[in-house]
Amino acid sequence: DGAHAIVVLTEWDEFKTYPYHEFYATMMKPAFVFDGRNLLNHAELQRIGFEVHAIGKGRNADGRMNMLPAPSRMGTPIGSPRAQQLVDGRHPVLGIKMDKICCIGAGYVGGPTCATIAAKCPHIKVTIVDLNEARINAWNSDNLPIYEPGLDDIVKKCRGKNLFFSTDVKGAIQEADIIFASVNTPTKIKGIGAGRAADLRFIESVGRTVAECSNGNKIIIEKSTVPVRTAEALDRVLTANKGPHNFWILSNPEFLAEGTAMKDLDSPDRVL
Repeated sequence: DGAHAIVVLTEWDEFKTYPYHEFYATMMKPAFVFDGRNLLNHAELQRIGFEVHAIGKGRNADGRMNMLPAPSRMGTPIGSPRAQQLVDGRHPVLGIKMDKICCIGAGYVGGPTCATIAAKCPHIKVTIVDLNEARINAWNSDNLPIYEPGLDDIVKKCRGKNLFFSTDVKGAIQEADIIFASVNTPTKIKGIGAGRAADLRFIESVGRTVAECSNGNKIIIEKSTVPVRTAEALDRVLTANKGPHNFWILSNPEFLAEGTAMKDLDSPDRVL
């Protein structure tokens, strides 16, 4: 109850008969099954809604397994919403395509990180937004607002193709499937924790803005130098302001160092 994943590591026949549809109903979403013994009925698990991974099974270009047969052969009418999700490339559980990214914050973290994503994933549209018009104009010029060895080449290579810089925060949020929150988290200068604690008002503002502007389900990734449990604070803000849409929050700590940021992004020694 409340788990994200089921991992099967023992070859016992009783695992085949468990009520996985009941398990799925009580799990956190998205829910995963890792079949380390290739023991289970993967197509049935995917029909329930699980994302299934197994030893020795190939993946699609997007990294997911292709265990489902064509909609017309699996008993789902072609015109049904479920079949349509599969046909138009939407994730069958999350209901989003995951081919457009919005990064809120065009600073030292957001700029290099999302420029690298654009370079590595030419099929993904990446839009970096910021309310600071002068900063966005600089990103769209030959004089970038920050310097990192290699950044200029990547931006020039991708800009205008699948990498864009804009002040239209609302439009980028509505278009995107995945939203990176890469805003400043300065040290508090007043109140409890002044001089020590991080000021989370900017990242909380991102949560309110995403909740207000969203026109569908979104994956939100906090990508800033933030204290532990910031994702929980962001979740509280989104929950308090959200409408009919669902949000999934991920925490993706960054380990960038000045002068080697692009090298570290290209060949990271860890990814959390």
